[in-house]
Order: sequence, then structure tokens, then C-alpha cells
Amino acid sequence: MTYVPYILAELPSNLILNRVGPRILLPTICILWGLVSSLQSQVSTYAGLLACRFFLGLVEGGLFPGIVLYLSGTSCEATIIEFVIIC
Repeated sequence: MTYVPYILAELPSNLILNRVGPRILLPTICILWGLVSSLQSQVSTYAGLLACRFFLGLVEGGLFPGIVLYLSGTSCEATIIEFVIIC
């Protein structure tokens, strides 16, 4: 259930990242990801868990591409390749 919104959120998040900038968007995504992860502990039904996992994938979809884009401007190529391989 997490993969569909993850895939759907990658492209729009990168477009927003180019417009807004990583200084604002990446911390916002991290805070939202932590909030959704924390609220997942309050779920008591299976439908609620599926909804929570949907929103977790939606928020997480912009995190990994955003971090890779951010690292591509600040790090050398070997560090980026190592980061992508480890994750």
C-alpha cells in the first residue's frame, strides 16, 4: 500500500523542490513523515492502518529523491553513489 503513493509523489515533489528549494521542503517532509509515523501508533483498525501507510508513502515519496538531489549539489559523485547503494 505504500508503493503506489510513493511512486505517484516522486515527480510532483521534485517539481515542488525545484520551485521552493530544499531548505524549506526537506525539513517539512521530514516533519510530516515523523508526524505520520507517530500517529500510526494510534490506529486501531486495518482500514486505518492502510490509510496511514498510504499517507506515509505519499510523504516518503519526496524524501529520497529530494535527498539525492540535495546531495548532488553538495557532495562529490562517489559519495552520492555510495549513498544510493547503501539505501
